[in-house]
Amino acid sequence: MADQHVPKDDRGFLAYGWDYDEDVFKVALLVYNPATLDWERMKQPILELTGDLTVTMGDVEKLLAGAYWLRTKYDYDADGNCIYKGLNTDLSAADGDTDWYIVKYEYTSGNCTQKRVRVTSWTDRAMGW
Repeated sequence: MADQHVPKDDRGFLAYGWDYDEDVFKVALLVYNPATLDWERMKQPILELTGDLTVTMGDVEKLLAGAYWLRTKYDYDADGNCIYKGLNTDLSAADGDTDWYIVKYEYTSGNCTQKRVRVTSWTDRAMGW
């Protein structure tokens, strides 16, 4: 195993390890760059998913965290296909709150053919697509 490359962060520390001072296991967000043949710190661009939702670097990091979405709701069609999935960062979010992250799935012959995203209320999830 001596030839196995263990990635290090930009300060030369291992990309993962136990932080005894804070008593947590830390993992650096590193990606392998085939152009430089080395590991580099992950950089997130500003992404525009639709005209009404802009994701910034801080949002992407939150999306990567497993506990970011605290509330999830689903809506199914008569065939049992999931047509809407709603996600919210607030565990007590009401259906009328306008900060639901709504995913719409469309089907052709039982196969999911398209997935679209917008931010609105769970109550208005079917309107405005």
